[in-house]
Amino acid sequence: MKQKYKELHNEQEVSNWHYGEKEMFRKENPIRRYLPLSFSFLYWLSSGYGEDYKRAGGILVALLFIFLVLLGYAELVPRSEGNPEHFSYAFMGLRNITLHELNFDQFLALCSTLWKYVTYQKDFAFVPMTKLGEFIKMLSQILIPLQTALFAFAIRNRFRR
Repeated sequence: MKQKYKELHNEQEVSNWHYGEKEMFRKENPIRRYLPLSFSFLYWLSSGYGEDYKRAGGILVALLFIFLVLLGYAELVPRSEGNPEHFSYAFMGLRNITLHELNFDQFLALCSTLWKYVTYQKDFAFVPMTKLGEFIKMLSQILIPLQTALFAFAIRNRFRR
């Protein structure tokens, strides 16, 4: 049926059949249905199988907020390896970024650092101080771009109809 509607260029019905197909696949197996860490469940939760752009956007905003808080909690320290941005932050008086002493300049530096992490840039000025901070950085580099892609696919599917 999905292929039939695809050939007829009826994208609304293609989306309905796609959602139904994925939902049947998830619910036919008790492990996929009730295990919250299965890929099917996470795909449904994060973007409604690529069909719900509002849910995908909300999860993306939540991930950005969560990783900003976690990176602030992990305490970022300036990278000293000849980074020109380090000198501009040092001139502004920024030494370490910690969540309990966060001011507006530190917040902007934290946002800039997260942006550079998730876009895989090499010239970031702050690095995590601990192994936990490195793990948080690694998770942000995986989850935020993945959720951004799911959000983009959901918007594409919305405007395709």
